[in-house]
Amino acid sequence: MGLVSGGREPLEVEAVVDPAEGSFRPGERVELECPPGDVLRLSAWAYGLPLLLALFGSLGGLRFGDAGTAIGALAGLAAGFLLARRHFRAAGRQLMPEARRS
Repeated sequence: MGLVSGGREPLEVEAVVDPAEGSFRPGERVELECPPGDVLRLSAWAYGLPLLLALFGSLGGLRFGDAGTAIGALAGLAAGFLLARRHFRAAGRQLMPEARRS
C-alpha cells in the first residue's frame, strides 16, 4: 500500500510487487505499470459501456420526444457507470498495477 502524488491530494494505491525487486522503503520512488491490454480493457468498461448505454437509452426515449430522449440518455449513462463500477469491484485484485523501482 502506498501514496501516489501528482494531483491535488495524495492517492493511496495498492500494487503487486515483483519479488525480484525486493521490498520498498517509505518515500522511495517507484513506477506503477499496467499491461497495455488492461488499460484498453479498463477504458472500454469505464467509458465505452456508459456511452453505449446512453446511446441506447436515448434511442429508446425517442418516441417520448426530446425530454424522453434526454431522460433515456441519462438513465443509460447512470446504468453504464453502475455496471462498470460493479465490474471493477468484482475484478478486485486482478486490476492491480505492478510496482518497480524507477
